Amino acid sequence: MARANGLATGNVSTAELTDATPAALGAHVNDRGCAGPVDMRACPAFRRSAGGPGSIAEQLVDHDFDVLLGGGRQRFAQPLEAPAAESVTDTARARGYAVVTDAAG
Repeated sequence: MARANGLATGNVSTAELTDATPAALGAHVNDRGCAGPVDMRACPAFRRSAGGPGSIAEQLVDHDFDVLLGGGRQRFAQPLEAPAAESVTDTARARGYAVVTDAAG
């Protein structure tokens, strides 16, 4: 509804973005531990290689929020499933996100 009315959308949290509360706005998996592509043991049907939507971090990037700001850099730094060598962060950059890692950014 926000986008349809010309408003920006986003997720800003003092927690990790992949934590259950902030992640609920843009990702859905069967186990909250499936935060990044490497963490998908408990969510095999959600793996991209199984035709699923991916980890929480992958889904948040795919959601196309205007801003994602919070903790959890290590989840987004995880490599995507083989044979891809890139990370979720690389995917975010390719989708047009500006990735910042400090207050100056």
